[in-house]
Amino acid sequence: KTFWPVTRREKRNMRTSSKMKRKRKSKRKRKARRRTTTTTSYYYDGANWVWDPSLPSAKGPTSGHNAENFANSLAVSSSGQSPTVLVGVPLRPGTEFLSLGDDPIQDYDLGGGISTRPLGVAIEGDRAAIGYGSTVIVLERAEGGVDFVETLTIEAPEGTSRFGASVALEGDHLLVGAPDSDAAGATRAGKAFLFDLTDPEAPTQTFEMAEPVSYERLGWGVAFGEDFVAASAPGGDGVF
Repeated sequence: KTFWPVTRREKRNMRTSSKMKRKRKSKRKRKARRRTTTTTSYYYDGANWVWDPSLPSAKGPTSGHNAENFANSLAVSSSGQSPTVLVGVPLRPGTEFLSLGDDPIQDYDLGGGISTRPLGVAIEGDRAAIGYGSTVIVLERAEGGVDFVETLTIEAPEGTSRFGASVALEGDHLLVGAPDSDAAGATRAGKAFLFDLTDPEAPTQTFEMAEPVSYERLGWGVAFGEDFVAASAPGGDGVF
């Protein structure tokens, strides 16, 4: 075998290359830590959600939720047959109904990949709503039952975008945000829609800013008050 001598420059390049590799590896580790620590610091211990500030990543009822954006959206109901937590898992995609008692976990998955990733979730008593970007699915739990069953599908009104990014329930009323919808010629100014679940063919009221501005994104978040509704517009003045 023939061994070629290594020059000083080549040795220096080899050392520099090794340092760069170590730096890149360290950078990847830091990025991985940032990705996991910015999800949530709550875990489900089989009976309750418990906060633990020492957790480095999100912990769901089973392993693997970190990579699935577990709890990207969630809602809680203390009424109905049993207290229930509804959790969106958009990168699986699917949603989970978690009981705070001993009831089993229910997975609800429309299937279909990216087009059916859950965006906004809401739950009130034994009724739940899940937004998917072009539709909102309403589910209900029968008396004495455990699982929630799909009962209604509400299609997005024409010309809307990201329909169901946020949802809220109040009795027979459903409030839906569509923050990427255009309004009065303004790009992604956003809209929110109020539906009567006893007659959901068309919204009973549509909410827009009086003078829509592009990228206000009204409807990013929606909520019911005692005698009013609220919709956030993070790209504008805040709350409508």
